[in-house]
Amino acid sequence: MYPHKHNLLFIFIVLLSLQTSEAKNFENKYTDLNSKNTTTVSDFSNILNSPINLISQDKEEQVYGAIKKYNKNQSYNAGDIVYYNCMTWEKINNSPAGTEPGNSYDAWEFVEYYDQGDCTFYNGVLEYDANMIYPTDMEVYYNCTIWKKINKSGAGTTPGKSYGAWEFVNYYDGGNCTFYNGVPEFDKSMTYQPGMKVYYDNNIWEKINEVGSWSTPGESEYNWSLVEEYKLYDGAEKYIEEVVYQPETEIYFNCTLWKKVDNSPAGTAPGANNDAWEFVRYFENSNECTFINGVPEYDDTMTYLPGMEVYYDGNVWVNNTTNQKISGDTPNFNNSKWSAQKSLSVADDILKENITLYYNSNRIYYDFSKLENSSQIVCYDVKGSLIFSKEINNDKDAIDLPSIQQGLYFLQVLNNNAKTFKKIIVL
Repeated sequence: MYPHKHNLLFIFIVLLSLQTSEAKNFENKYTDLNSKNTTTVSDFSNILNSPINLISQDKEEQVYGAIKKYNKNQSYNAGDIVYYNCMTWEKINNSPAGTEPGNSYDAWEFVEYYDQGDCTFYNGVLEYDANMIYPTDMEVYYNCTIWKKINKSGAGTTPGKSYGAWEFVNYYDGGNCTFYNGVPEFDKSMTYQPGMKVYYDNNIWEKINEVGSWSTPGESEYNWSLVEEYKLYDGAEKYIEEVVYQPETEIYFNCTLWKKVDNSPAGTAPGANNDAWEFVRYFENSNECTFINGVPEYDDTMTYLPGMEVYYDGNVWVNNTTNQKISGDTPNFNNSKWSAQKSLSVADDILKENITLYYNSNRIYYDFSKLENSSQIVCYDVKGSLIFSKEINNDKDAIDLPSIQQGLYFLQVLNNNAKTFKKIIVL
Protein backbone atom coordinates (compact mmCIF):
# COMPACT_ATOMS: atom_id res chain seq x y z
CA MET A 1 0.00 0.00 0.00
CA TYR A 2 1.32 3.45 -0.89
CA PRO A 3 1.86 6.06 1.87
CA HIS A 4 -0.83 8.65 2.32
CA LYS A 5 -0.15 11.89 0.44
CA HIS A 6 -0.17 13.89 3.70
CA ASN A 7 2.61 11.67 5.05
CA LEU A 8 4.60 12.26 1.87
CA LEU A 9 4.18 16.02 2.26
CA PHE A 10 5.37 15.83 5.87
CA ILE A 11 8.51 13.83 4.89
CA PHE A 12 9.28 16.36 2.13
CA ILE A 13 9.03 19.32 4.54
CA VAL A 14 11.39 17.61 7.05
CA LEU A 15 13.99 16.86 4.39
CA LEU A 16 13.80 20.42 3.06
CA SER A 17 14.31 21.92 6.51
CA LEU A 18 17.36 19.67 7.12
CA GLN A 19 18.89 20.70 3.80
CA THR A 20 18.30 24.40 4.59
CA SER A 21 19.93 23.97 8.01
CA GLU A 22 23.01 22.35 6.49
CA ALA A 23 23.29 25.12 3.92
CA LYS A 24 23.06 27.74 6.67
CA ASN A 25 25.81 26.01 8.68
CA PHE A 26 28.05 25.94 5.60
CA GLU A 27 27.37 29.64 4.96
CA ASN A 28 28.29 30.52 8.56
CA LYS A 29 31.50 28.50 8.37
CA TYR A 30 32.46 30.13 5.06
CA THR A 31 31.76 33.63 6.43
CA ASP A 32 33.83 32.89 9.54
CA LEU A 33 36.78 31.58 7.51
CA ASN A 34 36.58 34.45 5.06
CA SER A 35 36.65 37.03 7.85
CA LYS A 36 39.92 35.57 9.17
CA ASN A 37 41.56 36.09 5.75
CA THR A 38 44.31 33.51 6.43
CA THR A 39 44.32 31.66 3.12
CA THR A 40 47.81 31.26 1.62
CA VAL A 41 49.22 30.06 -1.69
CA SER A 42 50.15 26.76 -0.05
CA ASP A 43 46.53 26.35 1.10
CA PHE A 44 45.36 26.67 -2.50
CA SER A 45 48.13 24.30 -3.61
CA ASN A 46 46.89 21.64 -1.20
CA ILE A 47 43.34 22.07 -2.46
CA LEU A 48 44.36 21.90 -6.13
CA ASN A 49 46.52 18.82 -5.59
CA SER A 50 43.87 16.91 -3.67
CA PRO A 51 41.56 14.53 -5.54
CA ILE A 52 37.81 15.17 -5.24
CA ASN A 53 35.79 12.32 -3.70
CA LEU A 54 32.35 11.64 -5.16
CA ILE A 55 30.32 9.24 -2.97
CA SER A 56 27.71 7.13 -4.77
CA GLN A 57 25.51 4.40 -3.27
CA ASP A 58 27.76 1.46 -4.16
CA LYS A 59 31.34 2.79 -4.55
CA GLU A 60 33.74 5.70 -4.10
CA GLU A 61 35.22 7.32 -7.21
CA GLN A 62 38.16 9.74 -7.24
CA VAL A 63 38.17 12.55 -9.77
CA TYR A 64 41.38 14.30 -10.95
CA GLY A 65 40.28 17.57 -12.52
CA ALA A 66 37.43 16.38 -14.73
CA ILE A 67 38.89 12.88 -15.20
CA LYS A 68 37.73 9.89 -13.17
CA LYS A 69 40.10 7.28 -11.79
CA TYR A 70 40.08 3.95 -13.63
CA ASN A 71 37.76 1.37 -12.06
CA LYS A 72 38.50 -2.23 -13.04
CA ASN A 73 34.88 -3.24 -12.37
CA GLN A 74 33.46 -0.68 -14.79
CA SER A 75 32.96 -1.11 -18.53
CA TYR A 76 34.30 1.78 -20.64
CA ASN A 77 33.31 2.82 -24.14
CA ALA A 78 35.58 4.06 -26.91
CA GLY A 79 36.42 7.73 -26.28
CA ASP A 80 36.22 7.53 -22.45
CA ILE A 81 39.22 9.08 -20.65
CA VAL A 82 40.44 7.85 -17.25
CA TYR A 83 43.26 8.48 -14.77
CA TYR A 84 45.45 5.47 -13.97
CA ASN A 85 48.94 5.12 -12.48
CA CYS A 86 49.91 8.81 -12.81
CA MET A 87 48.71 8.92 -16.45
CA THR A 88 45.57 9.67 -18.44
CA TRP A 89 44.32 7.12 -20.97
CA GLU A 90 41.65 7.11 -23.69
CA LYS A 91 39.63 3.97 -24.46
CA ILE A 92 39.86 3.04 -28.14
CA ASN A 93 37.56 0.02 -28.29
CA ASN A 94 34.69 -1.57 -26.39
CA SER A 95 36.64 -4.31 -24.59
CA PRO A 96 35.09 -5.61 -21.34
CA ALA A 97 35.69 -4.43 -17.78
CA GLY A 98 39.06 -5.36 -16.29
CA THR A 99 41.17 -4.46 -19.34
CA GLU A 100 43.68 -2.24 -17.56
CA PRO A 101 45.43 0.71 -19.24
CA GLY A 102 49.05 -0.09 -20.04
CA ASN A 103 48.43 -3.82 -20.38
CA SER A 104 47.18 -3.91 -23.96
CA TYR A 105 47.88 -2.11 -27.24
CA ASP A 106 44.31 -2.46 -28.51
CA ALA A 107 42.18 -1.28 -25.58
CA TRP A 108 43.71 1.98 -24.31
CA GLU A 109 45.73 4.82 -25.81
CA PHE A 110 48.14 6.87 -23.68
CA VAL A 111 47.18 10.58 -23.53
CA GLU A 112 49.70 12.23 -21.17
CA TYR A 113 51.45 11.98 -17.83
CA TYR A 114 49.42 13.59 -15.05
CA ASP A 115 50.98 14.60 -11.73
CA GLN A 116 48.22 14.75 -9.14
CA GLY A 117 50.53 15.09 -6.13
CA ASP A 118 51.88 11.67 -5.14
CA CYS A 119 53.74 10.70 -8.34
CA THR A 120 57.53 10.85 -8.79
CA PHE A 121 58.49 12.34 -12.14
CA TYR A 122 61.91 12.56 -13.79
CA ASN A 123 62.16 15.39 -16.30
CA GLY A 124 58.39 15.15 -16.76
CA VAL A 125 58.16 11.36 -17.22
CA LEU A 126 57.76 8.31 -14.98
CA GLU A 127 60.33 5.64 -14.21
CA TYR A 128 60.27 2.54 -16.43
CA ASP A 129 57.96 -0.24 -15.22
CA ALA A 130 58.84 -3.73 -16.51
CA ASN A 131 55.21 -4.88 -16.14
CA MET A 132 53.79 -2.24 -18.47
CA ILE A 133 53.26 -2.39 -22.23
CA TYR A 134 54.46 0.96 -23.54
CA PRO A 135 52.96 2.47 -26.72
CA THR A 136 55.18 4.03 -29.36
CA ASP A 137 56.46 7.59 -28.69
CA MET A 138 55.93 7.26 -24.93
CA GLU A 139 58.93 8.41 -22.86
CA VAL A 140 60.26 6.91 -19.61
CA TYR A 141 63.15 7.41 -17.19
CA TYR A 142 65.59 4.53 -16.69
CA ASN A 143 69.20 4.30 -15.51
CA CYS A 144 69.84 8.07 -15.44
CA THR A 145 68.44 8.39 -18.98
CA ILE A 146 65.23 9.46 -20.75
CA TRP A 147 64.10 6.96 -23.42
CA LYS A 148 61.33 6.96 -26.07
CA LYS A 149 59.52 3.80 -27.21
CA ILE A 150 59.79 3.29 -30.98
CA ASN A 151 57.99 -0.01 -31.58
CA LYS A 152 55.21 -2.21 -30.18
CA SER A 153 57.32 -4.69 -28.25
CA GLY A 154 55.74 -6.19 -25.15
CA ALA A 155 56.29 -5.73 -21.43
CA GLY A 156 59.77 -6.37 -20.08
CA THR A 157 61.69 -4.88 -23.03
CA THR A 158 64.12 -2.83 -20.94
CA PRO A 159 65.50 0.47 -22.29
CA GLY A 160 69.21 0.34 -23.10
CA LYS A 161 69.34 -3.45 -23.23
CA SER A 162 68.60 -4.03 -26.93
CA TYR A 163 68.27 -2.25 -30.27
CA GLY A 164 64.91 -1.54 -31.88
CA ALA A 165 62.57 -1.01 -28.90
CA TRP A 166 63.75 2.24 -27.31
CA GLU A 167 65.42 5.40 -28.58
CA PHE A 168 67.81 7.49 -26.48
CA VAL A 169 66.49 11.02 -25.79
CA ASN A 170 68.87 12.56 -23.24
CA TYR A 171 70.66 11.87 -19.98
CA TYR A 172 68.98 13.07 -16.79
CA ASP A 173 70.11 13.03 -13.17
CA GLY A 174 67.12 11.58 -11.34
CA GLY A 175 69.11 11.08 -8.15
CA ASN A 176 71.98 8.72 -7.31
CA CYS A 177 73.54 9.43 -10.72
CA THR A 178 77.17 10.48 -11.19
CA PHE A 179 77.87 12.55 -14.29
CA TYR A 180 81.15 13.61 -15.83
CA ASN A 181 80.83 16.67 -18.07
CA GLY A 182 77.13 15.86 -18.36
CA VAL A 183 77.45 12.14 -19.23
CA PRO A 184 77.41 8.97 -17.07
CA GLU A 185 80.16 6.39 -16.65
CA PHE A 186 80.38 3.54 -19.18
CA ASP A 187 78.21 0.55 -18.22
CA LYS A 188 79.21 -2.80 -19.74
CA SER A 189 75.63 -4.11 -19.47
CA MET A 190 74.20 -1.30 -21.60
CA THR A 191 73.52 -1.35 -25.34
CA TYR A 192 74.63 2.09 -26.51
CA GLN A 193 73.11 3.73 -29.57
CA PRO A 194 75.01 5.95 -32.03
CA GLY A 195 75.34 9.46 -30.60
CA MET A 196 75.32 8.38 -26.93
CA LYS A 197 78.28 9.63 -24.89
CA VAL A 198 79.94 8.06 -21.84
CA TYR A 199 82.82 8.66 -19.46
CA TYR A 200 85.56 6.01 -19.46
CA ASP A 201 89.26 6.01 -18.47
CA ASN A 202 89.44 9.81 -17.94
CA ASN A 203 87.93 10.55 -21.36
CA ILE A 204 84.54 11.31 -22.89
CA TRP A 205 83.58 8.91 -25.71
CA GLU A 206 80.76 8.85 -28.28
CA LYS A 207 79.23 5.71 -29.82
CA ILE A 208 79.42 5.94 -33.61
CA ASN A 209 77.63 2.80 -34.85
CA GLU A 210 75.35 -0.06 -33.82
CA VAL A 211 78.05 -2.72 -34.15
CA GLY A 212 79.82 -4.01 -31.06
CA SER A 213 77.12 -2.93 -28.63
CA TRP A 214 79.07 -4.24 -25.62
CA SER A 215 82.53 -3.14 -26.75
CA THR A 216 84.57 -0.98 -24.38
CA PRO A 217 85.51 2.56 -25.46
CA GLY A 218 89.05 2.63 -26.81
CA GLU A 219 89.05 -0.99 -27.96
CA SER A 220 88.11 -0.18 -31.55
CA GLU A 221 88.00 3.07 -33.49
CA TYR A 222 85.01 1.72 -35.43
CA ASN A 223 82.73 1.57 -32.39
CA TRP A 224 83.70 4.54 -30.22
CA SER A 225 85.10 7.98 -31.00
CA LEU A 226 87.16 10.00 -28.50
CA VAL A 227 85.39 13.32 -27.88
CA GLU A 228 87.57 15.03 -25.29
CA GLU A 229 89.79 14.50 -22.29
CA TYR A 230 87.78 14.69 -19.10
CA LYS A 231 88.81 17.53 -16.83
CA LEU A 232 87.35 16.84 -13.42
CA TYR A 233 87.63 20.37 -12.06
CA ASP A 234 87.65 22.49 -15.22
CA GLY A 235 91.27 21.51 -15.78
CA ALA A 236 92.42 22.29 -12.24
CA GLU A 237 94.26 19.70 -10.14
CA LYS A 238 92.88 18.50 -6.84
CA TYR A 239 94.89 19.90 -3.94
CA ILE A 240 97.51 17.51 -2.47
CA GLU A 241 99.11 18.56 0.80
CA GLU A 242 102.56 17.18 -0.04
CA VAL A 243 102.91 19.05 -3.34
CA VAL A 244 104.74 22.38 -3.77
CA TYR A 245 102.57 24.48 -6.07
CA GLN A 246 104.08 27.16 -8.29
CA PRO A 247 102.52 30.65 -8.70
CA GLU A 248 99.58 30.82 -11.15
CA THR A 249 98.74 27.12 -10.60
CA GLU A 250 94.99 26.53 -10.21
CA ILE A 251 93.76 23.78 -7.89
CA TYR A 252 90.45 22.48 -6.56
CA PHE A 253 89.92 22.33 -2.80
CA ASN A 254 86.79 22.22 -0.62
CA CYS A 255 84.23 22.98 -3.39
CA THR A 256 86.34 25.92 -4.58
CA LEU A 257 88.89 26.77 -7.29
CA TRP A 258 92.00 28.59 -6.03
CA LYS A 259 95.08 30.13 -7.71
CA LYS A 260 98.54 30.09 -6.11
CA VAL A 261 100.03 33.58 -5.77
CA ASP A 262 103.40 33.00 -4.03
CA ASN A 263 106.20 30.47 -3.51
CA SER A 264 105.04 29.14 -0.14
CA PRO A 265 106.03 25.56 0.75
CA ALA A 266 103.97 22.36 0.59
CA GLY A 267 101.16 22.10 3.13
CA THR A 268 100.04 25.72 2.76
CA ALA A 269 96.37 24.90 2.30
CA PRO A 270 93.86 27.05 0.39
CA GLY A 271 91.17 28.53 2.57
CA ALA A 272 93.48 28.70 5.58
CA ASN A 273 94.52 31.99 7.13
CA ASN A 274 97.38 32.76 4.74
CA ASP A 275 98.16 34.86 1.67
CA ALA A 276 99.28 31.99 -0.52
CA TRP A 277 96.09 31.47 -2.48
CA GLU A 278 93.63 33.65 -4.38
CA PHE A 279 89.95 32.73 -4.55
CA VAL A 280 88.85 32.12 -8.16
CA ARG A 281 85.28 30.85 -7.84
CA TYR A 282 83.13 28.20 -6.25
CA PHE A 283 82.91 24.96 -8.21
CA GLU A 284 79.29 23.83 -8.09
CA ASN A 285 79.62 21.07 -10.68
CA SER A 286 81.14 18.72 -8.10
CA ASN A 287 79.44 15.59 -6.77
CA GLU A 288 80.95 16.07 -3.31
CA CYS A 289 79.44 19.51 -2.54
CA THR A 290 76.03 20.81 -1.52
CA PHE A 291 75.24 24.29 -2.83
CA ILE A 292 72.31 26.51 -1.88
CA ASN A 293 71.49 29.28 -4.32
CA GLY A 294 74.91 28.82 -5.94
CA VAL A 295 77.06 29.05 -2.80
CA PRO A 296 78.22 26.49 -0.19
CA GLU A 297 77.17 26.46 3.44
CA TYR A 298 79.27 28.39 5.97
CA ASP A 299 82.24 26.40 7.31
CA ASP A 300 83.80 27.71 10.52
CA THR A 301 87.15 26.06 9.63
CA MET A 302 87.44 28.11 6.44
CA THR A 303 89.01 31.52 5.94
CA TYR A 304 86.84 33.69 3.69
CA LEU A 305 88.48 36.35 1.54
CA PRO A 306 86.78 39.66 0.59
CA GLY A 307 83.94 39.02 -1.85
CA MET A 308 83.43 35.34 -0.96
CA GLU A 309 79.81 34.32 -0.38
CA VAL A 310 78.30 31.64 1.90
CA TYR A 311 74.88 30.37 2.90
CA TYR A 312 73.96 30.54 6.58
CA ASP A 313 70.68 30.57 8.53
CA GLY A 314 68.39 31.28 5.58
CA ASN A 315 70.53 33.99 3.99
CA VAL A 316 73.37 34.37 1.50
CA TRP A 317 76.19 36.41 3.07
CA VAL A 318 79.25 38.08 1.56
CA ASN A 319 82.53 39.19 3.13
CA ASN A 320 82.05 42.90 2.45
CA THR A 321 85.41 44.06 3.80
CA THR A 322 88.08 45.62 1.60
CA ASN A 323 91.05 43.55 2.73
CA GLN A 324 90.09 41.49 5.78
CA LYS A 325 90.03 37.69 5.87
CA ILE A 326 87.20 36.24 8.00
CA SER A 327 87.86 33.09 10.00
CA GLY A 328 85.60 31.72 12.74
CA ASP A 329 83.25 34.75 12.67
CA THR A 330 79.73 33.43 12.11
CA PRO A 331 77.62 35.56 9.72
CA ASN A 332 74.93 37.59 11.47
CA PHE A 333 73.32 41.01 11.23
CA ASN A 334 75.42 42.39 14.11
CA ASN A 335 78.71 41.44 12.45
CA SER A 336 79.83 44.31 10.23
CA LYS A 337 82.23 42.06 8.30
CA TRP A 338 79.34 40.13 6.78
CA SER A 339 76.58 41.59 4.65
CA ALA A 340 73.33 39.73 3.89
CA GLN A 341 72.99 39.62 0.11
CA LYS A 342 69.58 37.97 -0.09
CA SER A 343 67.12 36.04 2.02
CA LEU A 344 65.86 32.70 0.77
CA SER A 345 62.25 33.46 1.58
CA VAL A 346 59.18 31.33 2.18
CA ALA A 347 57.77 32.81 -1.04
CA ASP A 348 60.67 31.27 -2.98
CA ASP A 349 59.92 27.87 -1.46
CA ILE A 350 56.22 28.16 -2.33
CA LEU A 351 57.05 29.12 -5.91
CA LYS A 352 59.40 26.13 -6.28
CA GLU A 353 56.74 23.73 -4.96
CA ASN A 354 54.01 25.00 -7.27
CA ILE A 355 55.68 24.83 -10.68
CA THR A 356 56.76 22.08 -13.04
CA LEU A 357 59.75 22.94 -15.23
CA TYR A 358 61.98 20.60 -17.24
CA TYR A 359 64.02 20.30 -20.45
CA ASN A 360 63.48 17.66 -23.13
CA SER A 361 64.48 17.49 -26.81
CA ASN A 362 65.44 21.16 -27.17
CA ARG A 363 62.26 22.44 -25.51
CA ILE A 364 61.51 23.86 -22.06
CA TYR A 365 58.26 22.39 -20.73
CA TYR A 366 56.46 24.24 -17.96
CA ASP A 367 53.26 24.12 -15.92
CA PHE A 368 52.60 27.36 -14.03
CA SER A 369 48.83 26.87 -13.78
CA LYS A 370 48.91 27.02 -9.96
CA LEU A 371 50.44 30.52 -9.89
CA GLU A 372 48.78 33.91 -9.76
CA ASN A 373 49.74 36.78 -12.09
CA SER A 374 52.16 36.34 -14.98
CA SER A 375 55.67 34.90 -14.63
CA GLN A 376 59.00 35.22 -16.40
CA ILE A 377 61.47 32.52 -17.45
CA VAL A 378 65.07 33.69 -17.91
CA CYS A 379 67.85 31.43 -19.24
CA TYR A 380 71.60 32.02 -18.64
CA ASP A 381 74.71 30.07 -19.57
CA VAL A 382 77.47 29.24 -17.06
CA LYS A 383 79.20 32.57 -17.78
CA GLY A 384 76.06 34.50 -16.85
CA SER A 385 75.24 35.52 -20.44
CA LEU A 386 71.54 35.92 -21.19
CA ILE A 387 70.22 33.25 -23.61
CA PHE A 388 66.55 34.26 -23.60
CA SER A 389 63.86 35.86 -21.45
CA LYS A 390 60.17 35.17 -21.90
CA GLU A 391 57.00 36.44 -20.23
CA ILE A 392 54.66 33.56 -19.40
CA ASN A 393 50.92 33.51 -18.86
CA ASN A 394 50.41 31.04 -16.05
CA ASP A 395 49.38 28.02 -18.07
CA LYS A 396 50.87 24.73 -19.28
CA ASP A 397 52.98 24.87 -22.46
CA ALA A 398 56.49 24.58 -23.92
CA ILE A 399 59.18 26.94 -25.23
CA ASP A 400 61.40 26.09 -28.19
CA LEU A 401 65.03 26.78 -27.29
CA PRO A 402 67.13 28.89 -29.64
CA SER A 403 70.14 27.23 -31.28
CA ILE A 404 72.62 26.86 -28.41
CA GLN A 405 75.74 24.83 -27.72
CA GLN A 406 75.83 21.73 -25.55
CA GLY A 407 76.46 22.38 -21.88
CA LEU A 408 75.04 23.51 -18.56
CA TYR A 409 72.40 26.27 -18.42
CA PHE A 410 70.40 27.93 -15.66
CA LEU A 411 66.67 28.73 -15.75
CA GLN A 412 65.37 31.43 -13.43
CA VAL A 413 61.62 31.74 -12.75
CA LEU A 414 60.29 35.07 -11.46
CA ASN A 415 56.77 35.48 -10.08
CA ASN A 416 55.78 38.55 -8.04
CA ASN A 417 58.63 38.90 -5.51
CA ALA A 418 59.60 35.23 -5.53
CA LYS A 419 62.19 33.44 -7.64
CA THR A 420 63.64 29.98 -8.09
CA PHE A 421 66.33 28.36 -10.22
CA LYS A 422 66.77 25.12 -12.14
CA LYS A 423 69.78 23.65 -13.95
CA ILE A 424 69.46 21.94 -17.33
CA ILE A 425 72.03 20.08 -19.43
CA VAL A 426 71.79 20.46 -23.21
CA LEU A 427 73.33 17.52 -25.08
